[in-house]
Amino acid sequence: MEYLLVGTIHEEDSNPLVCSSTLYNLAEIFKPDCIQVECGIDEYHLFKEKMFDSTSNSVEANFFSKYARKYNIDLTPIDMAGKSQTFYNSQYWKKENDIFSKIEILASRFEKIKEYFRLSEYIDEIKTKGSLSLLNSSFFDRLWQRSYEIYDNEIKKAVRKYYPKEYDFYNYTIELRNKRDNEIFKNIFRFSEHKNRIMILLGAGHAQPLRNRIEKISRKVKNKFRSIWEIKENKII
Repeated sequence: MEYLLVGTIHEEDSNPLVCSSTLYNLAEIFKPDCIQVECGIDEYHLFKEKMFDSTSNSVEANFFSKYARKYNIDLTPIDMAGKSQTFYNSQYWKKENDIFSKIEILASRFEKIKEYFRLSEYIDEIKTKGSLSLLNSSFFDRLWQRSYEIYDNEIKKAVRKYYPKEYDFYNYTIELRNKRDNEIFKNIFRFSEHKNRIMILLGAGHAQPLRNRIEKISRKVKNKFRSIWEIKENKII
């Protein structure tokens, strides 16, 4: 069994170097018999609607729509159920925006918090200008890892001290992210049974914390965890 985890972006017009055609070309080399996508397991019907919408701006939906026309292949949603209701409701966004407005004030006083915002800007720049290989490089993974470390530690401590009323919600965002990553991780292996080559499509930010976990467990069970560098440069199939 072989796994190829691809950190990508979700919108076609975000980066001309990372689009549905980029994923299609990669899939033509890897030749997966299953594609897993960052879509809530209870929202697959919405993803399918995008696949048949000629105006869709979804990188993943447009890629799979084209690839599925050529190959008879399974598409599996692996994100946690209820994702949209949790993350994309107005109340959640308002609370998150409010607390980050306050955290930005602290950035002028604390170097590590300032570093977090610098990292965020750099990550966004790479997401809009970098190649798919760069989005899946160890360098880019380290940027995300450092960003999460500051978010989960230094900023968390600062929120507890200076904005105690917002601390519970801030801590909830960390717990929710970890819960989501754990659900995706379990679903990757849950839906890999009887498959040979699994191509996993995740947003670039989710790819980083999951990549090492998947690679580690793959070694234990003697699966192969492929990198984009292997696939593109050596054309391992």
